[in-house]
Amino acid sequence: MQRNSKIILIFLFYFSALASQKIDTIEVEITSDIVQYENIRCIYNNNKLYFAIDDLAEKLSFPLYRNFVLKKMELNMGDYLLKLSSNNHFVIFTDQTNYKRWIEQNINPMLLIDSIIFAPSDFVVDKFKKYCNVTIKYEATSTPSIESDISTYTFKESETSLQLYFPINVPPKNWNLKQENKNSVSIQLINCRVDEEKIQNAKIPELILAPFVQQEDETATITFVMRQKFKPDEVILQFDEKSNSILVEFTRKNIENINPTSEVKSIPVTKSQSPKIEESEKKRWEFDVVVIDPGHGGKDPGSIGVTGVLEKNITLGVALKLGELIESNLKGVKVVYTRKNDSFVELYRRGKLANDSEGKLFISIHCNSFDSDNQSPKGFEIYLLRPGKNDQAVKIASRENDVIKFEEDYQSRYKEITEDNFILLTMAQSAFVKQSEEYAEILQSEMDKKLVSESRGVKQAGFQVLVGASMPNVLIETGYLSNKQEEQFLLSERGQQLIAESIFSAIKKYKDYYEKNILNEG
Repeated sequence: MQRNSKIILIFLFYFSALASQKIDTIEVEITSDIVQYENIRCIYNNNKLYFAIDDLAEKLSFPLYRNFVLKKMELNMGDYLLKLSSNNHFVIFTDQTNYKRWIEQNINPMLLIDSIIFAPSDFVVDKFKKYCNVTIKYEATSTPSIESDISTYTFKESETSLQLYFPINVPPKNWNLKQENKNSVSIQLINCRVDEEKIQNAKIPELILAPFVQQEDETATITFVMRQKFKPDEVILQFDEKSNSILVEFTRKNIENINPTSEVKSIPVTKSQSPKIEESEKKRWEFDVVVIDPGHGGKDPGSIGVTGVLEKNITLGVALKLGELIESNLKGVKVVYTRKNDSFVELYRRGKLANDSEGKLFISIHCNSFDSDNQSPKGFEIYLLRPGKNDQAVKIASRENDVIKFEEDYQSRYKEITEDNFILLTMAQSAFVKQSEEYAEILQSEMDKKLVSESRGVKQAGFQVLVGASMPNVLIETGYLSNKQEEQFLLSERGQQLIAESIFSAIKKYKDYYEKNILNEG
């Protein structure tokens, strides 16, 4: 596009008075050399207008890269690259002429609604004018009501019940109670947003082991993992008009593990409620152990390449080279291997070894394969532990999980990872989700820089080997053995060394992030 052209966008908004976090389609007038009318999406959040970055990119012909797993996007504005993250106040700019990077802070965070990232209007106006000489003007004819929002809760305990109160400004359109098992209860709130970090970091009653929040577009799900079993008729969900709160009540004649009190306990939520690490405890949390897991081994060969190359040998070669790099270059960081030779190690033992060693990062190394008569794909993939969202991811996880069939009595030891039981299966590592995402993003960037092989992105699937590791963790599919060219690269010393160097470089950068943002946050 021409950098000196002046583009004026005039937005006409028509909202219903009761709209709540509603996405509207708006007629847009774009004026440059000619006048044209387009449609663009927008929302109001806490009386603040937001624009859909996806639509602005399309109308202005700016290339856009999305990462749906990490909820991030990169917008190519010509001379500058803009990186946005959902629910984040910070954005990253890169000057593409000299590759200089800097961070800018915005008063309001970016929002992810229906897989679309929305940016505050004042941010859009200012940054588009400053960095690509695009002038954007708009006017709103009305303001919708504030979205339903939950950011804290109170609780009241007695000898026979536990009551949880979630204050909410506007009742959600719909809600329902779901109980998959006797130890887990979920409430689903339609047209509602819940502050995940504040809810999960707030003080909880003794009866609750942990709360978990899942926000999917405009639907929020709060799941409570209980210390006791409850029958469906012992859990009540209703709206309490007196306190203007959603009330979840657990009733039972004899509830144990409760300290009765006659008052409702207010849970004040501040900007930073992350648990502070005392000086005496900091040493225990230092980034001092990396667990390297070479996939397969022994009687389990893993995937077999087109010329007979065995996955178990590739993963061990990369793992040993990675361990050597860490031991030689990261002082004070210990390397723990789940195997150092051609031996078979059960999946559950790998997680136990990682936990017993108090690892701070778990990296499982694998090679991919594609069963087809057609040309095999190539490239590396990085996986986070989630229920699989597409057929190919589910297929890959299923193949990697097949290793359990080499174990005795595996049917009673492992449970299938599904949407419904995911929270319970991964409860011990729930606190490390964001750290896993951070490392995955760094790793993708480092591998993309060092390897000729293309990145196939950060994805999600239910890998059993990651379930047992209660620490930040990722699984790397280093390449496709079913692709003859890539098979030879993976077999070569140079190929294994480059992969190891990429993973090591990401570990170094993650260690800096960890020590700055986690270890010293208290």
